[in-house]
Amino acid sequence: MIKHDTPWEHYTWENFVDPTEQEYLYNRCLIQLDKEAYESNELFMLNNELQNNNGVLGINEDQNLDQKITSQLNQISNELGYAGKGHWSYSFNITKDFPEKQLYPHNDDFEKLKQYGAGMIKMLVYLGTDTQDYTDWGTKLYIDENRNSFSKEIVFQPGNAFIFIPNKYSYHGTDFNNNLNGYRFMMGAEFVED
Repeated sequence: MIKHDTPWEHYTWENFVDPTEQEYLYNRCLIQLDKEAYESNELFMLNNELQNNNGVLGINEDQNLDQKITSQLNQISNELGYAGKGHWSYSFNITKDFPEKQLYPHNDDFEKLKQYGAGMIKMLVYLGTDTQDYTDWGTKLYIDENRNSFSKEIVFQPGNAFIFIPNKYSYHGTDFNNNLNGYRFMMGAEFVED
């Protein structure tokens, strides 16, 4: 796990899942994805409103991989000083690019959102293939809620993880300048209070 300080404290973990594990998870996402609901956008409707991502269920059926992921998640919370303060959960989702429903810079500030069960630590693991061009698919980091305050992008590299402690400074979002021309699957994890 590598610490970064710009534009705010965050971490990356190269090959959080190795190439074989990553391929397994990506392929499981493909198998479980309701492609008809994806193409019709029905998958992204919630209360008659379009959402830019949704869950993909029934992905990890490999107990050894689950144990590895859980162990590494616990390593993260321990290294960040959160041992014994909560527990991890993780799930899988897919994003679709809707220009009218973009994921603008937001901070997921734990202090403001903890009453809703938000995570004290958040992590994304990018899932993909070795043949797809993932230019502009990553998570963009900002200095504030203004899109013009863009600082850098966490590159969408299959198998790699982006980790952060959500606070009033942790502005992040997406901006798919080159459009999404494939399936953008991710594993998301949150460390929440017990």
